[in-house]
Amino acid sequence: MYMYDFETLRITELDTVRHGAPTSAIAQPLTVLCCEARWFRTAQHLHTLKIKDDWYVKSFQGLGAVTDIDILHLENLDIALDDFTGLTSLERLGELIINKTNIQNFLGLESVTSMGNVSINATSVFTSFQGLRTTTLGGLAIRNCNSLEELRGLENVTEILGDLIIEDNHVLGTLTGLDNLKRVGGNLIIRHNNYYWEDGLLNISRGRPRTYVLADRWPRLD
Repeated sequence: MYMYDFETLRITELDTVRHGAPTSAIAQPLTVLCCEARWFRTAQHLHTLKIKDDWYVKSFQGLGAVTDIDILHLENLDIALDDFTGLTSLERLGELIINKTNIQNFLGLESVTSMGNVSINATSVFTSFQGLRTTTLGGLAIRNCNSLEELRGLENVTEILGDLIIEDNHVLGTLTGLDNLKRVGGNLIIRHNNYYWEDGLLNISRGRPRTYVLADRWPRLD
């Protein structure tokens, strides 16, 4: 089995990019099945970068010039890609979707100062948000991450503009990490995890009338 990064990929199969296309701004959705590395060495903006279905990309090395990605979508990757190392210049990430991967944390995203919606689902080895530095998220959904015991790495986040959804994380025993969160602009849904309700969350300002809270278990009074 060969493992690749964006400096060494040589198999040429792209949805929308053609030979000789300029790469300073790839403005169309791009599904990486595998690609020739030189297309990415000068790319600064990517519209949609989608890596899925067990293609053997081991890292983001080779994308060091990219500063802006509208959508980064990782799905069904049972491979060695376990963090975001290689995205050294990335400043804005419009949306991040992680579904059934081996991503363990957010290392490699330290340079990101603007991040939109984040969705993490069915990623059983994900253990922390270490590497996340941004203070505002567009939205955050964490589902079915059954190695996630706490929310370490979210300490810098003070505001979520949209929904905060934390559900079906069966070993999540505390909300530690959300200590500095002051405002959720959308729905606040927390359920089917493994902890007692923490009063600290009740201090979060909720920006919309439709926001509601579902708690798993309230503290015992004994």
